[in-house]
Amino acid sequence: MSENRKSFLADLILGALIFLGVFLLNRGQGFTLTRQLCDGAFVAAVILLGSGGIRFCSARGGLDMLGYGFKSVVEMFTKAGRMDGPDEDYFDYVQRKSEERKPFGHYLIAGSIFLALSLVFLVLDLMLA
Repeated sequence: MSENRKSFLADLILGALIFLGVFLLNRGQGFTLTRQLCDGAFVAAVILLGSGGIRFCSARGGLDMLGYGFKSVVEMFTKAGRMDGPDEDYFDYVQRKSEERKPFGHYLIAGSIFLALSLVFLVLDLMLA
């Protein structure tokens, strides 16, 4: 099995666990079954799509400046008293990070599946109400 399929399957399992957890937490609330299913699928979709969005921004270099800043602060405190400069400058850091980027599409696809499932349950809930 390819690495992308493993990641996608792991995201689907994570989404299913979130879906099940939210469904079980809503059991005693007095909502209809389709409402409980809609809520569970929607929460899973939001978490997966949010993670995919953050990974998308990170893959495009949007968070490189924050990462370099945190790395520089940690180096400043671990090298207390030494006067040498940073181990790598910002340009080298960005180049190294761009080579280490990982794919992010599996989060977005799995989140879209749970969002579509949530919309199906929403329509069923509205039709049965």
